[in-house]
Amino acid sequence: DTTWVGGGFDAKCEGTDQRVLSDSAESYTDRKLLILIGHVHYTEKRLKLDADRITYFTGEERLLAEGNVVGLTNTGTRFAGPRAEYLRPAAGIRVKSHLLAEPRSNIWVSPKDQGNDSKDSVNIQADRLIMDNDSLIFAKGIVIIERPDLLSTSDSAFVDKFKEFARLTLTPKVVGRGDRHFTLDGDIIDIFSKDHEVERVKSLGNAQATSDDVTLKADRKSTRLNSSHL
Repeated sequence: DTTWVGGGFDAKCEGTDQRVLSDSAESYTDRKLLILIGHVHYTEKRLKLDADRITYFTGEERLLAEGNVVGLTNTGTRFAGPRAEYLRPAAGIRVKSHLLAEPRSNIWVSPKDQGNDSKDSVNIQADRLIMDNDSLIFAKGIVIIERPDLLSTSDSAFVDKFKEFARLTLTPKVVGRGDRHFTLDGDIIDIFSKDHEVERVKSLGNAQATSDDVTLKADRKSTRLNSSHL
């Protein structure tokens, strides 16, 4: 069966916490396909998603959002970009959620225990962003990670926001933004945080650390920070 709806569409998915609103919609029951067009707003307990158009493949529990995509997870993480594909957890299909955002998208990582008045702690920009289960982030292509205490650039990055750990590869560089400025280069750079503040930065392979006072070169270099540097 095929159904077209205009003049506003508002539907709740039976037996779930999902709700969709849009200017118009096309439903193809036999193909398990729902197309939402114009001011689309999708909500469920773990995610809110806005876009110009969302194609919902109901049989796969997969949503393809296109045009001015903005999302907010229930843990406070936000993302924005021109296109995003969201695979939602569903019984018999998948256990964990999966989000792919490209091209050139932004993710603002916000710790789960932040209060309503807290600011975003980390902004990640990249040509391709993948988020698994709202906790692991993989970034590729001109990756920029920005936070109050440091700025990093690389061509590839992995972030575990719950373990507060990040690994940068492919020409990585970290610049400290605290009272004590520093620059750290290397083949691989690891960033360790605690309570949402950077605690230590470690460079592996062709490491070079530069501060206002000195430049050090080695195969491995570790820089430990404290709150007075942030």
